[in-house]
Amino acid sequence: EVVSSTYASLNSQGDAAYTLPLGSGPNVTVRATLMGPSWEVWDWSAASPAPPFAIHPSAPVPTNQSGVDFEFFPTATEYEISQLNIMHRLADTWLYYKNHIYHDNLVPGLDETILAYANVNALCRAQYEYHVAAGEWVLWYARAGYCAACPPTARWCPNTGYSSVVSHEYAHHILYTAGGVTPLLSQHSAFHEGYADTVAHLLYDTPLIGENFSNEDHPS
Repeated sequence: EVVSSTYASLNSQGDAAYTLPLGSGPNVTVRATLMGPSWEVWDWSAASPAPPFAIHPSAPVPTNQSGVDFEFFPTATEYEISQLNIMHRLADTWLYYKNHIYHDNLVPGLDETILAYANVNALCRAQYEYHVAAGEWVLWYARAGYCAACPPTARWCPNTGYSSVVSHEYAHHILYTAGGVTPLLSQHSAFHEGYADTVAHLLYDTPLIGENFSNEDHPS
């Protein structure tokens, strides 16, 4: 989402391009956040988790300026890259549904905002679950790290905020909220997993879900 200090806002296109009406003043502050039409990406590892944002380095900028670009994470650490990965892959999945299934129609559930937490301190996992404290369903993806309790061949786990893993978990949310199939009933669990896998298979044209999810050794 791109927002100006004149309160104009919009979601950028798939290639991150945008055209934002900035008003009639000479200058305006413009910022971008990792928020989409129906999701927000929050960094769990931050002291106060919240959607990250980038203010254009030349802020404020002239209202008639073109080519205003944003750079969220210039240092490109694991925690930073995972947030951008999650943002992009949620967008991929949402657009897949919009373009191939719902054809841009407003769909309850698909168009309701969900929080996606990056870099959660829980190794080798990604989850769609009900967050009791928040009183809502959330997505979360774990940080990378060494799992001493895991089998010897799967002790190093990457950050799970990537491609098919992101889409798999988001598909659980869409199946529940747009399709009405609850993940809480045991008789639905196998269907939920198969459905979520199928969405990721179709979206990324791959037979593998969570490729390189765990490795015997550190990837470096």
